[in-house]
Amino acid sequence: MSTRARFALVLCLIALPRVVAAAPITLLDVSGAGNTGQVIALDQAAAISFTLGQAYSDVAIAADLVCVGCEGEVVLMKGLIGPSATLANFVAGTFFDTASAVDPILDGLSLDAGDYFLIVAITDQGGAAWTGSDPFTTQSVPGVTMGLNFFAGDVNDAVPFQSAFSPITSAAALHFRVWAAEPVVPEPAVLSLLAVAALPIVRRRVVQRQ
Repeated sequence: MSTRARFALVLCLIALPRVVAAAPITLLDVSGAGNTGQVIALDQAAAISFTLGQAYSDVAIAADLVCVGCEGEVVLMKGLIGPSATLANFVAGTFFDTASAVDPILDGLSLDAGDYFLIVAITDQGGAAWTGSDPFTTQSVPGVTMGLNFFAGDVNDAVPFQSAFSPITSAAALHFRVWAAEPVVPEPAVLSLLAVAALPIVRRRVVQRQ
């Protein structure tokens, strides 16, 4: 290997680790004045829905919940909720109570494109309030949309996601946020350096082939 080729290889090795992870991006934020909402009593559940147009990694979801001595479950489903839903639709879940961190309520998720439902079910004791607004505001990136809000008045304690959910007909929207880490992207300067460093190697291979 020539001195020039070795120098180009060293430049490549120096440049390759220099990648930067961009700050998390807000995929969807439903907010507002907080002038209304949904009470979730014992053996009840509420749910929000949203659609992702592409896959995202390291996704986090937060909801504006106030727990009053409550104990229950938070479940994220894909594609379906209600009596026909199965474990094949289950994505993630966690126990929920007064001491639970609700910002985010779920995190570290890898989600493919599709329709998702976040369920908050009070299955053991107490109650919760999910803040909403009418009118509401939304912030989203292309391909990510807000869906309907849902309520179930008689939760299936064993399998909350199979409860009989119905759309909430109110004009209010429950508050929630979905965000994700952007893909790791090379810095433009690094790409330029890699191109310059590789050029002598490419030229040498072309000469050898001739």
